[in-house]
Amino acid sequence: MVTTPRLPDGFAVQLDPRVHVDPQRRVLVGDAAPGVLARVNPAVSLLTRGRLVVCDERSAALARSLLEAGVAHPRPTSLPSHEDVTVVIGVRRDSADLDRLLRRLAGLRVIVVDDASAHPVRRAGVTVIRHDRPRGYSAARNTGLEAAATDFVAFFASDAVPERGWLELMLGHFTDPAVALVVPRVLTDTRSGGRLAGYERDCSLVDRGTHETTLRDNATVPYVSGVAMLVRRSAVRGFDESLRSAQGTELCRRLEREGWHLRYEPIARVTVAGSAGYGHWLRRNYSYGNGVGVVSARHPRHAVPLTAQPWAIGVCLLAALGGRRGLQCAALVATVETARAVAVDDDRRRDTLARNLSRQVSVAATQTVSAALRHYWPAAVLVSVVSRRARRALLVAMVADGLLDWSHRRSAEPDHPGPIGHVVLKRAEDVAFGAGLWAAMVRTRSLGALNPLR
Repeated sequence: MVTTPRLPDGFAVQLDPRVHVDPQRRVLVGDAAPGVLARVNPAVSLLTRGRLVVCDERSAALARSLLEAGVAHPRPTSLPSHEDVTVVIGVRRDSADLDRLLRRLAGLRVIVVDDASAHPVRRAGVTVIRHDRPRGYSAARNTGLEAAATDFVAFFASDAVPERGWLELMLGHFTDPAVALVVPRVLTDTRSGGRLAGYERDCSLVDRGTHETTLRDNATVPYVSGVAMLVRRSAVRGFDESLRSAQGTELCRRLEREGWHLRYEPIARVTVAGSAGYGHWLRRNYSYGNGVGVVSARHPRHAVPLTAQPWAIGVCLLAALGGRRGLQCAALVATVETARAVAVDDDRRRDTLARNLSRQVSVAATQTVSAALRHYWPAAVLVSVVSRRARRALLVAMVADGLLDWSHRRSAEPDHPGPIGHVVLKRAEDVAFGAGLWAAMVRTRSLGALNPLR
């Protein structure tokens, strides 16, 4: 385990804009860490407009606690040199995509690992290492990692296109000596056009959204794409060469278990090619689910489908499936939880308490529906066959969840599907992901991916 080091003087953190500080400045409540009500010590008075600059042991301890609670984010004021970075690219075949990526990486040290391409890769100005036989995606990255001599190593898929400024945005996080890995936001290239391209642009599973966060089990971003990442070389021993997918996610879980901190930086953006058609798109989503299932077998707490409070999940299930008596029981559970919360801390402001409890129920409802339609859909379908009430609830959830997702994620672009098309694609995406997840569970003989609670 890595002992968490002190943050350096001058390092700053900023409260997430979704976080509220109660008027007595004793608790933090917000969407940045769903279900979390963080109690802070008197040092919270050091915050100025939600910002804290480390200047001594007291401020360093508070900044670290805010980062670990997920309610604040780093604002580094310096960054390591570009000379301390090597970029590693694994390729299976020579292509124009590689040339495009190399142009974006001009001025950096680059190692291209040719994984036994039919036509050997040759490029001036970069180091090329060739495998004499195909060894796979992870082996290519490991070869590049072993050859790198710099403090930091960036990994890119050959079809990735980083936007300008990506390195500065990601590199600054490493001024925190506890950070081992940073990943950017991954967007989909939609130049091919069509409804599927529009859906992928706005709703791709590899796009983890606009909110910066810590990467960890049960966080808002529990798993990531391996398309691009920047790592601290001294912290990384390599990728697991036995995996066919989710190698980046498995690396994240190992680093987290060892005590390292990991960050998602959405302002740094990388674009990858979209799917080549509906079949390719479904296979991709199947692969994503399969990867999550395999990693969950090794790390049982990884990406659990429900991270909300158990009482709130119970309220949602009772209300949806229990009929009139279920609604009465749900109201009773909510009342008991409210009374318990007041008894635990009777000096908490009522508006703060109400905000936190309502937020927990909202998160639970969203997660329960999402889990039923993605992780648990085979079980949900079986239950709906024998229960009219479950069948009605499942049909309502399928439509309502899809329409709500469409209203939140649709763009003004004309190629985004309409509400019906969006619902159909959303449900197909969930079915493919869930099928891959269950296939992995059968192969690994592990139910870790269905462990419902953290």
